[in-house]
Amino acid sequence: MDPRITETAAAVVALLTPYLAEGSQAAAQEAGEAIIAALERRFRGRPAAQALEDLKADPLDEDNRAILEAQLRKALRRDADFLAELTRLLEAVQPQVRAGERGVGVG
Repeated sequence: MDPRITETAAAVVALLTPYLAEGSQAAAQEAGEAIIAALERRFRGRPAAQALEDLKADPLDEDNRAILEAQLRKALRRDADFLAELTRLLEAVQPQVRAGERGVGVG
């Protein structure tokens, strides 16, 4: 498996967890909203949409995180454009997170 897929899926879930658990923090707000919108578009009408809804309902639940990450890996393996989109979104937030704003390290 392409390591970018695993890394991207893990980074997306890592970014969304504090965003959903704590509300919109400065570093993660814009990226969190953009990533959620991208996931909702991609997963609409598919079983993976439930994994996203479960994470939204309880972002600290390890099972919810693991299931969404697995669904993301499947989606990213099938769609290089989706991988590129999520990679761009994650790269956009990295400088903010590394500058010390509250959030998670991605990358």
